[in-house]
Amino acid sequence: MSFVDSSALVALIAAEPEGEAIAAQLEKQPPHFTSPLVMFETVVALCRIRRVPIDQITFVVHDFLARARIAIEPVEADTYITALQVYERYGKGSGHPARLNFGDCFSYAAAIRSGVPLIYKGNDFAQTDLA
Repeated sequence: MSFVDSSALVALIAAEPEGEAIAAQLEKQPPHFTSPLVMFETVVALCRIRRVPIDQITFVVHDFLARARIAIEPVEADTYITALQVYERYGKGSGHPARLNFGDCFSYAAAIRSGVPLIYKGNDFAQTDLA
């Protein structure tokens, strides 16, 4: 089981070069889940990349998740406490080189609260204790 971050979803759906390696990770660690916050971030990012309306990208993302068997799970109300702790340690304002943003902090928090690996693209999470 693993939590899938928006960076991984964007790489997969936008067919970025890292997408193949991420797809291989998904095959090794089923089942997978993500959050509504990740969905928001993924749709917004893909709208910027593809320059199409939100409703079209939302359909594309939901279709992808269904085919990839990635569930959307709610975020527990007190997850913000863990996300704030993550921000304090690794956030953009902390001085740490990971410089995690809002969405990153919540993805990190969801993964550690669930006790599962985080699937992501890039170097930001690689500079944390999740690497």
